[in-house]
Amino acid sequence: MTYSEILIQKYRSKGIVVDTNLLLLLAVGLYDIKRIASFKRTSKFDVQIFAAVKKVVEQFEQRFTTPYIITELDNWARYLRENEWQAISSITQQLVPSLIEVYDQSSRIVRHALYANIGITDCSIELVQDALIFTDDLPFSKRMERRGRDVLNVAHLVLDQS
Repeated sequence: MTYSEILIQKYRSKGIVVDTNLLLLLAVGLYDIKRIASFKRTSKFDVQIFAAVKKVVEQFEQRFTTPYIITELDNWARYLRENEWQAISSITQQLVPSLIEVYDQSSRIVRHALYANIGITDCSIELVQDALIFTDDLPFSKRMERRGRDVLNVAHLVLDQS
């Protein structure tokens, strides 16, 4: 059993919180799979990574998000051409209701011990308790692991496919 499979099995019923970059990858890939390579914010990924991320996320009974992740998703999606906004908005309107939104007050989040180092969105992710963190951000992954959190990084998926 691979590391990814172990984490998925452990958290399947508890849930997953998907970081902004991967949520954006899902939205862009669902909108137009060919746009993954040509859109600056997702061009570091490919169709195989999109498929692997989608497969992982679909295995969870609960998928968590925060208002900060959704705000970043919307802001980053607006870097698509203006004539694509309607289509990506439609995908976002389908994607967001499938997520359970966990809210912490900004005043609490900015008092988080790591706020100065990782910012409000990543702190909001860390505060989603008992869920697997799914990200492509290696420094964030390492920080969360040092804090005792389980993290599935996209790099694990790539290693699993090797």
